[in-house]
Amino acid sequence: MSRSSGSGRGGQNPHGLKQIGLDQIWDDLRSGIQHVYTRQSMAKSRFMELYTHVYNYCTSVHQSQQPRSSSAKSKKGQSMGGAQFVGLELYKRLRDFLKNYLVNLLKDGTELMDESVLTFYTKQWEDYQFSSKVLNGVCAYLNRHWVRRECDEGRKGIYEIYSLALVTWRDNLFKPLNKQVTGAVLKLIERERNGETINTRLIREIGRASCRERV
Repeated sequence: MSRSSGSGRGGQNPHGLKQIGLDQIWDDLRSGIQHVYTRQSMAKSRFMELYTHVYNYCTSVHQSQQPRSSSAKSKKGQSMGGAQFVGLELYKRLRDFLKNYLVNLLKDGTELMDESVLTFYTKQWEDYQFSSKVLNGVCAYLNRHWVRRECDEGRKGIYEIYSLALVTWRDNLFKPLNKQVTGAVLKLIERERNGETINTRLIREIGRASCRERV
């Protein structure tokens, strides 16, 4: 095939950059994220593969297929930069992944009471924070470019990925378990006042978690 046939689409892809669809990277990216949230060790090379998926997708030329002028408007009448057509769909899938993960995790805690629910909650919270920091690193390019741009333009409900993870925890695990957790903490405090020895670490960890969850 001659070079001219490739350059014939110069209006859409003037630099010959590769177009990468989200479906091309998502299965492997999702598999890697699932691995992260099971707290299994991950080789640096695998982390870089996941980072590269995000980078390649965000820097693909999908945006060149959309109007780039200031006349391109969203449904709310706001200007939509070209990068939005790439970042938004990936952001939505990450948000949905986190929500589904927590909805399933909640099933393991809904029947727990007293110290068992506190132990479950603090353990899952610690693990979730760690995994979400790793995910935030994987999505560093998305954070630096698409998320920052959206925030600079005043778009509401868009967060850096780690903050998104905290908001999703708040809405899908903290709120559903809040009554059980609060009741369990109050029982521990009452037992301590009655002279019993209690696990004060649980109370401290719940307090720290509550502060972080009020995003």
